[in-house]
Amino acid sequence: LFQALPLAHVSGSKKLITLINPQAVNLQEYKQKLARAIDYYERRLNLGIWRALSQEERDRFESDAPVPYLENKEALLQALDRLGWPIPIDDVMLLEEEIETGKRYLQQASDLQDTSKNDALAASLQKSVSISCIPPQCMALVKYAKQSHHK
Repeated sequence: LFQALPLAHVSGSKKLITLINPQAVNLQEYKQKLARAIDYYERRLNLGIWRALSQEERDRFESDAPVPYLENKEALLQALDRLGWPIPIDDVMLLEEEIETGKRYLQQASDLQDTSKNDALAASLQKSVSISCIPPQCMALVKYAKQSHHK
């Protein structure tokens, strides 16, 4: 049951989640959902800011479509400031924080997935090394011990 049940500890004072049983989490699926959420928040942020800009400000970016906020942050913030902040700065900052948090979680999930793969590989290698390190003349004793143990 413990292997099938994901457990997590959520810190009340910090934005921190600690997985106690990461093997029970489908990290690939989690990463896909997280990537979709990040993409959605980025599109929402880009479009919200783009719509708040005047045509004159949009023309400065030489684009007919919303420009990526994170790649043009400074210029977009200056444009919003020149326009007297037609959208609340708190909304912009909140979406930016959520995107950054999502990217951090995505990196942590990738790191955890890599670590799990490396641990599994190390365990597999350890088993194969321990078996291959037994001299051939002793293998008969190992087989005999296993047979005796099963009786």
